[in-house]
Amino acid sequence: LRARMERARRERADLFVSIHADAFRTSQARGATVYVLSQKGASDEASRRLAERENASD
Repeated sequence: LRARMERARRERADLFVSIHADAFRTSQARGATVYVLSQKGASDEASRRLAERENASD
């Protein structure tokens, strides 16, 4: 992740899209996971903790 962050900053990117394939044990799982930056911060405690861990890599 650090290399991606550094490249985005070096290229002065306005947008960074990262596509991943989630894995589940059940084949009935369907849908997508989307993460976006909120200028207001995390909306709940779990999101706040996750954001802190992600931002620690900056």
